[in-house]
Amino acid sequence: MAAERILIVAATYVRNLNGKQIAIIDGYTFYACNSLSGNLDTSMWRCTKGYPCKARFKALNTGEIVRVTTLEHEHVPPAIDVHDGILYKLAKKKPTPVTYATHMR
Repeated sequence: MAAERILIVAATYVRNLNGKQIAIIDGYTFYACNSLSGNLDTSMWRCTKGYPCKARFKALNTGEIVRVTTLEHEHVPPAIDVHDGILYKLAKKKPTPVTYATHMR
């Protein structure tokens, strides 16, 4: 008999600036993509990065996670900050362009 694998996962639920609910697990953000067909008590949550990341989970409307498909991501976590239950995306730092002066003699 194979040993059952138990995964304990906790999500933090916040709102984004548009008022939509966002889940955060280990620094990664997820959105509720739909209510499962006919079941208004659960929702499927997907990584906000989208394709090709396949990280997702199913949770009750109470926030309790009932099934994890995978939490493995194909990218680094987004730069975010949370204040008073509101999620803010931080601007990505762009590399400073280097200008080389050429001297003509």
